[in-house]
Amino acid sequence: MTKRPHSGGLETPGSCKRQKKILNTSDAAQLLLQHSDGLIACLTSLQKTGNLDAANEQRLASLSTTLVPAFKSLRHGTDQEETGEACEGNENSPARDPVNTAVPTSTTPSGLLPPLRNLTEWTVPEIPRQPPPLPPIPDIVLEKAAFFHEGARIHRHDVSYERLEFVGDAFIYHLASEFLAQTFPRHSPGQCTHMRERLLCNAKLSEYALHYGFDKRAVLPEEFRGNGRGNGGNKATQKERQKVLGDIFEAYVGALIRSGPDGDTNAIRWLKALWSMEIASEIREEYRLRTAATQGVDRDRSAKDRLVGLIGCPGVKIRYDDIPGNKLKLDKKNHLPLFHVGLFVDAWGKTNEQLATASALSKKEAREKAATRAIENKKIMKFYVEKKKAYLEAQIL
Repeated sequence: MTKRPHSGGLETPGSCKRQKKILNTSDAAQLLLQHSDGLIACLTSLQKTGNLDAANEQRLASLSTTLVPAFKSLRHGTDQEETGEACEGNENSPARDPVNTAVPTSTTPSGLLPPLRNLTEWTVPEIPRQPPPLPPIPDIVLEKAAFFHEGARIHRHDVSYERLEFVGDAFIYHLASEFLAQTFPRHSPGQCTHMRERLLCNAKLSEYALHYGFDKRAVLPEEFRGNGRGNGGNKATQKERQKVLGDIFEAYVGALIRSGPDGDTNAIRWLKALWSMEIASEIREEYRLRTAATQGVDRDRSAKDRLVGLIGCPGVKIRYDDIPGNKLKLDKKNHLPLFHVGLFVDAWGKTNEQLATASALSKKEAREKAATRAIENKKIMKFYVEKKKAYLEAQIL
């Protein structure tokens, strides 16, 4: 049995010893590379505006927790261990694993998705007053292919837009999803899906294609020329022409992102501005709600809960009833069926009084809208708030 020394600063049973690991330069470089996109996005924002917005400020603060050990390691330029103080346990305790001692922390604020590269949220100042200019495609071969229909091929080596459309379709689908997820954290995935459909449906893409004159540049088969069915034997319907123009728009995007090192950046900047005009009212409403929240307005509670807080008391019954229509009404923007809800109150001698109505793509959203409209009707609210106040005062007396 080996005797342990008990003096001279040497180990004793139960004594403490800690080894704090400094990241080696290879691990430090890997950690910086892992979080480089987030760091670059923050620095780019700072360089452009001279200030950090709230989102990037919070993001940079989170990044600093993760990256400071890496910067310290690179400054020391060492792979050695630094000895400090800590409890090691007894001689039978398993040795600590010195590998991967630096655990990356999350850079994501609770409840939010971290932005992917420069796919950050829409802001109100970014909404243009007119459609942005079309970014050119510097590669003339790709540009020609983007407008060449498969049915117009004469030679086998002629390249159509089909492959570019395949790539562009996937790119804009992902792009729209990222922008919506960043801009509307309050929206459900279903609501974001409806908004994405508005941005990416054939009707909207063909509208964009017509605006930029793609119809005049397209090389199409005979059946797509002219003004539609019945004109000189033309067989293409308006819906088919719309589909082709939408495909050409996607092909143009596919050609743009493949045309050079800045192609994807140019496409992102262009589409972000273009789409923001389509959902400008929703973007402004989102920022109105955020502003109200920062000013202390209680926006975390639902409108239904706030309505109950304003006028609810014993004897007051608040109801949300479906309002049947003579025919199914569709949303004007995405042509999906709407739910119609009426907000009714039974109280203070009044029966079945309608305070507000609203329509939305879901019953939950329609009820929220109806409650919001009722709260905003100051004349109606004044009556019920005063009645509630008088009732509560009478209870005290």
